[in-house]
Amino acid sequence: MPEPANDPRALVVDDDDVFRGRLARSLERRGWQVRQAADAAQAVAQAGEGPLDAAILDLRLPGESGLDILARLRDLQPDAFLLMLTGYGSIATALQATKLGADHYL
Repeated sequence: MPEPANDPRALVVDDDDVFRGRLARSLERRGWQVRQAADAAQAVAQAGEGPLDAAILDLRLPGESGLDILARLRDLQPDAFLLMLTGYGSIATALQATKLGADHYL
């Protein structure tokens, strides 16, 4: 993820509370302001609350998946670095994520 020039802001979207919290704290220790969301609806709402430099999205979320909200997040945050994060990766989902606006797939 590229380092923004100043006042970096990130959104972490994951339904695993422990993982999401640890990732958010790790970013905060590195100077990032972090918003958190546990599902797609929260993620879209958080993305609409002001500029983001980056968003880290889990592929598997309850209800809508990370893939389902990628294009909406790209529309809301056209300049943000969008990272799709999953433990269940495949070539097909990597290609779909990229087509929908993800900058990177991990």
